[in-house]
Amino acid sequence: MISAVNSLKKCLVFLIMLWLAIGSELSAGENKSYVEGELLIQLRQQDYAVTDKRARILKALDVDVIKNFKNNVYLLKLSKDESIVSATRRLSEYPDVEFAEPNYRRYITSVIPNDPLFDSQWAHENIQSGAVWEIEKGKESIIVALGDSGVDYAHKDLKNNVWTNDEEDWKASGPGYNGIDDDGDGYIDNYFGINAITGSGDPMDDDGHGTHIAGIIGAEGNNSVGISGINWHVSVMGAKFIKAIDGSGSIADEVEAIQFATSKGAKIFNMSFSGSYFSEIERYAIANAKEVLFITAAGNEITDNDDMPSYPANYDLPNIISVAASNQSDELAYFSNQGKNTVSVAAPGVSIMSTLPGDDYESLSGTSMATGYVTGLAALILAKSPYTSVANLKDRILRTVDTNANLQGKILTGGRINAYRALTESITGPYIYNISSDRGPVGSEVSIRGTSFGETPGHVIFEDNLEAQIISWTNEKIVCQVPEGAVTGFIHVETSGGSSNELHFEVTFSQLLTSPAIPVPTNGQSFTYSSATSPVLSENPSQAKPIGLGTVATGGGTLSITVNTYQFSDPVDIYFGLYSPEIDPDNIYLLTSGGALQKLSESVAPWKANITGPVDESLFGNIQTSSLHIGTYYLYLFVTPTGNLNNYYLWITSFGF
Repeated sequence: MISAVNSLKKCLVFLIMLWLAIGSELSAGENKSYVEGELLIQLRQQDYAVTDKRARILKALDVDVIKNFKNNVYLLKLSKDESIVSATRRLSEYPDVEFAEPNYRRYITSVIPNDPLFDSQWAHENIQSGAVWEIEKGKESIIVALGDSGVDYAHKDLKNNVWTNDEEDWKASGPGYNGIDDDGDGYIDNYFGINAITGSGDPMDDDGHGTHIAGIIGAEGNNSVGISGINWHVSVMGAKFIKAIDGSGSIADEVEAIQFATSKGAKIFNMSFSGSYFSEIERYAIANAKEVLFITAAGNEITDNDDMPSYPANYDLPNIISVAASNQSDELAYFSNQGKNTVSVAAPGVSIMSTLPGDDYESLSGTSMATGYVTGLAALILAKSPYTSVANLKDRILRTVDTNANLQGKILTGGRINAYRALTESITGPYIYNISSDRGPVGSEVSIRGTSFGETPGHVIFEDNLEAQIISWTNEKIVCQVPEGAVTGFIHVETSGGSSNELHFEVTFSQLLTSPAIPVPTNGQSFTYSSATSPVLSENPSQAKPIGLGTVATGGGTLSITVNTYQFSDPVDIYFGLYSPEIDPDNIYLLTSGGALQKLSESVAPWKANITGPVDESLFGNIQTSSLHIGTYYLYLFVTPTGNLNNYYLWITSFGF
């Protein structure tokens, strides 16, 4: 009796839960959460191989089998006059049925706001904003400073997401002033931010650029007005220092804006601006604000920031992210700067719909817009995890990008931001973004850029478990030396936090150096070419091999080279040159008969020494190594019978390794 009562209770609970689950979907006016007329069952695990019991069970259920799956799972078709609830209850009561349930639907989890211009915001789909809004929509407590032309704090789509200074007594219905510096911070009525140009407390935008970026970061979402920012809720602080008259701002005003923002608790500072000149003051202001993440625009000059720096994006600081612009196809925007060592990440920056002063909207393009998306993402991450450190915040943005071939080799991460991944994926251990250069000889320096290396040096491991000598080590950059015996293969980093990913490195000349590299110290050293210790001179150009001379040190010295020509009984011409793979490929040098260096590209013909052997003869005299670029050098020697000069072979010899 007790068993029967318990069974009845279980059945009642099941029906109530089923009705609640199904009924709630229908009452909400949404699409049904299951496929109409279909049911899934799983039979209890039994040995059906020797009997036809399974067929008899299915027949007894009085259903049509649409499809059978592994592990005794069946998709069933119900009769038209039987409801899902009735069929689920009926089939669940069969002793041979383990489970019976509706064929539930699953939907893409993506929130679509009701803002009328949302369909014009292609970037949200690109970076998966809809999926991330299921998790986090932003919080007013997160303060984002906007160092720009100001912000239209009265804009209908921004006014609820503009930072307000609660320490100022703002009594007017707005905008209004009481004319008093209530909080004693040096600015009167700085309720929405400051204007560093005039020293006032009114950051109203008179240009439009700042308001456009503000909308990308935090236009109020799902308010049936205009567009949706990445954050539906946030506090955007106006830190105006850009003049509308020419779109420029001074370093002095910028520093004032930074100091104000940090004093008021901003954790993110948007820098959608750039310039060509390095500023120690600007760099120090950013570096000194260690608890603030600065998101900077890479620039719109179609240049490579590795070669032509753009500031503040190019400051090599742990609290800076430099942003390139990408288009809807995840390609680098035609106008965007790049830099595989200096530009961190890409974000949407072409035809971006956002707010303009006066309750207006317009599409604009630039790395400024892309920077706004990364800033918005940083704020969204902090809204979900407010105690995230600057280092972890930066890591989370950079390590969760969507990489693609269009961006590989052009920016550090080789990818475009993905908001959903940034908020959901686990980020642990060291990680390598790139190796520069990814090829070089034994003894050359290699720069490894990445993250979470830690401040305490660990180990850089080359192929065949060879450990490199560390030259310098920071959390984001390691400089090491290619170890002796290294071969082409993979490099990884080992730290107390674990092992990193692996990247490929090509060891050049590794199979051609048949003699050890001879270091060239600061005071210089003599070098003797001998068939006993070095590759034999040959008339076959393919036999011409590089001989390692080692690294020319700062300050230089004197290097004397002597060639032993005992193996030649007839007159020969010996052609030779110095080459460093660490400098420009055009810089291949020849030695003249006077011992001077001359670029091969500037020489009418390679200088040659005519030897009427067999004798020992000093061919080159002394080389002043201080006249060479600092770097590792190789000596090339090639023999041609007298009168048979062939420049082509020498050219191949110089470049063919």
